[in-house]
Amino acid sequence: MRETLIKNPPVAQLVRAQSLYLWGPWFESKQVDIYIMNPQEILEQVKNKEAIILDVRTIDEWNEGHVDGAVHFDIVKIMNGEKVPIFDKDICVYTYCRSGGRASTALYFLEQQGFEKCVCIGGYLDWKEKGGPVVE
Repeated sequence: MRETLIKNPPVAQLVRAQSLYLWGPWFESKQVDIYIMNPQEILEQVKNKEAIILDVRTIDEWNEGHVDGAVHFDIVKIMNGEKVPIFDKDICVYTYCRSGGRASTALYFLEQQGFEKCVCIGGYLDWKEKGGPVVE
């Protein structure tokens, strides 16, 4: 089992999920921790500059709608080694995609870039269902 980068994040409900890490010429299935959090508390952390929300979906998905206040950076760019344009590596990075798979994969690559506080919060659909603000 992959060890979670943040131990006991605030107001979190832990769910286990299978995710494919996609790197090199093979696929490896790993169990990862996905934290489904209260959108208002995450936004409070963003407002206080304690966290950032990273959308790792495609640009087309982003244009159809995204979390209000999120930063977009496609998972394909991350997997190809492009540096995520977040300069403070001490900040908490909350990742999301459509349903959580790509967002959990992004954790591995963010860790490789030196980010120590990364949490997958699942998907855009979960965020909307919990009443989180979106831009559509």
